[in-house]
Amino acid sequence: MLKYTLSRNLLKISPSIRKELIEIKENYNRILEYFDSLNIREVFEEMGLSKGAIDMLSGVNSFLGNF
Repeated sequence: MLKYTLSRNLLKISPSIRKELIEIKENYNRILEYFDSLNIREVFEEMGLSKGAIDMLSGVNSFLGNF
């Protein structure tokens, strides 16, 4: 579930923009900056997961930091 969640947003981005992830730039594409600003809870909420599901995942995967 976490692998899918974390890669889901990356797969939405075109390859030409994704390549910026391996480049050192002063400014990145706005979509990359937006996704970078999200924490894991926000990604789960954006996917439509319920509060209970998010709480369960945060208990199982607490090593990822604050949900």
